[in-house]
Amino acid sequence: MSKSKRRLPFVGLMALTVLMGGMVSCSKPPGTNNPTQPGEVTLRYGPFNIPGMNQPSTGLASLMPLLGMTPETGMVWNQPVTNVQKPCNACYITGMQAGLEYADRSNANINTGVWLHHMVLMSQGAGKSDPTCATNGFSLPHFAVGASGATAERIFASGNERTALEVPANLNYGYPVAAADRFHLLVDLMNENEAPKQVYMTIKYKFKPTATPGIRPVKPLWLDINQCGTSEVKAKTGKYNYKSVPWRSTLNGPFIGVGGHLHDGGTNLTVDVNGQVVCNSEAKYATKPEYISGGGGMDHGDGGMDHGGMMEHISEHTVCYNIGQLKTGDVVGITANYDDTQHAQMVHNGKLHNVMGIAIGYVGQ
Repeated sequence: MSKSKRRLPFVGLMALTVLMGGMVSCSKPPGTNNPTQPGEVTLRYGPFNIPGMNQPSTGLASLMPLLGMTPETGMVWNQPVTNVQKPCNACYITGMQAGLEYADRSNANINTGVWLHHMVLMSQGAGKSDPTCATNGFSLPHFAVGASGATAERIFASGNERTALEVPANLNYGYPVAAADRFHLLVDLMNENEAPKQVYMTIKYKFKPTATPGIRPVKPLWLDINQCGTSEVKAKTGKYNYKSVPWRSTLNGPFIGVGGHLHDGGTNLTVDVNGQVVCNSEAKYATKPEYISGGGGMDHGDGGMDHGGMMEHISEHTVCYNIGQLKTGDVVGITANYDDTQHAQMVHNGKLHNVMGIAIGYVGQ
């Protein structure tokens, strides 16, 4: 069975349905402002209580055995949070960047033993559909927030590298937000401390008014080596890569920008259109001091966290802009490249952990 057709067994669907009944809902009301000028706002989501590194994980961790994964420790694993606050009720979003902080607003990162492992932001509303999962029989990330690939779209994502995605200043595009749209989150956090930690996730939004002259909408495009599933595949050793299932474009417009996400051990992620590489998103390590840890790195799929010597982690991913025209019928794919001779991978008890390869891009309409 191909990755794009992955299915959960019936018992898994039932278990997830039960778990969704206990989803965290946003305690803040949806945004009510209709901006008349360009601006930016940082919204705080949470709090999230991450168990200590040896304590059972929360979130959707109970689902992991049904996905063939060993239950985690020390994580909030893919916690759905529905109907979260929007930056405004009528605007175009032109930039987004995720963050993680403690109650006192100090930065929460690897140097304090806490990871923004990953987050996904979705929008549900009229006309929303996820291009690469809209016709798939089942899409796990959409189902987790009570939607489907035909009724909601993934509009932003981040790993702990916290890449900022922003429309170039010389282009008049943005992601449209309407009053009736609902935003949902999937939040995955990790704690390498013995004691539990309470944190808040943030997203800094830049926006323009809906009345901005000449502004055009963008459509988000999610590309994944395990499309419509958990986004994870098994790690290998040495130098290797994973490719996505080719997707035939249903979009037509300028490919404005795209950025990649890999786990430790990754070197770069390439995006190709009709067999030609149009973007090389490179992973950079320890370019900031908070991305150097005293432990054994990030764990995702099979248990707790190892601890050892100093380790450098991915701190940045390069982003490609003004890629060219994407046409209906073009064949689009990504390749996630790993090389553990250059950078150590995630390890627990001598076992390599799952890796990811994701690219989130935007196409003008």
